Amino acid sequence: MKRRTLLGAGLAWPALAVAAPCSVTLGGQRLQASTGGLRLTDLQGQVLRDYPGRNLAGTRHGGASALLALPHRRSLLAAWPSLQEWWEIPLDPDAPPIFDGYVHDHRMGEAIASPGHLGVRRIPFDGPAPTPAFAPPGRAWVAATAGDLLLVVHLDVRRTVARLPAPGARPAESRLCGDHWRVPVHGGTLTLDARRWTPLAEPASDAPGACEADNPAAAPVISVCADPLR
Repeated sequence: MKRRTLLGAGLAWPALAVAAPCSVTLGGQRLQASTGGLRLTDLQGQVLRDYPGRNLAGTRHGGASALLALPHRRSLLAAWPSLQEWWEIPLDPDAPPIFDGYVHDHRMGEAIASPGHLGVRRIPFDGPAPTPAFAPPGRAWVAATAGDLLLVVHLDVRRTVARLPAPGARPAESRLCGDHWRVPVHGGTLTLDARRWTPLAEPASDAPGACEADNPAAAPVISVCADPLR
């Protein structure tokens, strides 16, 4: 396999073989899964940046299991099971610097920052990173599942903020109606307060247009890879 040097990285990395079926597009840029990581291009195919699939310490390598476009955040999200991380890649040229301290970037002023634009905001997990399943427009959180747990991952603080027992939860089919989040679970529906992540009684009805699902055009696009590419 041909190898090429990543500019500014001081290391060689195998040329990335792009897997076009697992890709997302946002703002004239396309993120594609590859055998060695991710590739960001413009819509004409010009390579903007390659992202090797490895953790910060370089001790884990693997492939992305899902890609997600987040128009309301002007960013792209990638899930890496074997790295035990999600990556958020800001497309905003004015994105703030990224610190490797994971939580509360603004408190890590003593650390060395990397540029925010097209950088990598790493979100760690205690085990294999789950597949993102629900990302309501205008919100800073993404839902996923791990076994019988429903997970809420907050992108601003870069950590899991809620782990809720919810056997059979299907967050991809859930609806957010104001601050009422309705998640199909085994045997019924779990309604949660979308600010405190506590169970609520099911309201009788919602006003027309109150639910995010009533505007499917605003929903973020998730591209799930058939298998995490190696």
